[in-house]
Amino acid sequence: MALILLCGGCSSKPVPVAAPGPKTGADRKNPTELSASSIQQGKVLYHTADCILCHGKEGDGKGFEAKDTHMNVHDWRNAEYNKSFTDGQLYDVMAKGKDRMPAYGVLNTPDKIWLMVDYIRSLSMN
Repeated sequence: MALILLCGGCSSKPVPVAAPGPKTGADRKNPTELSASSIQQGKVLYHTADCILCHGKEGDGKGFEAKDTHMNVHDWRNAEYNKSFTDGQLYDVMAKGKDRMPAYGVLNTPDKIWLMVDYIRSLSMN
């Protein structure tokens, strides 16, 4: 991975920044079969993993934490936006975190994260 060095704000020390590369986890395949059961299990996990705080109860991106902190949280009910991520990318973001979103891989098993991916997918199927 190539690194680009940028001047880091007020300090004169260079800050390493990863150059854009392939989308992490994009090719990872979801081992769960999307079903009514996997969606329901994922919904329960989504609500108990604090996803609703930012992403909203309905996945609309209007959780109270997102509003209060001015986070750019997207609406998972939007089919076009939802399809812009592979299952592997969704898994990777949930497991490792992204920007201000914490990593939930330390709190959830891979199986539970995959079930939440199934639930997120279902939000745009209506």
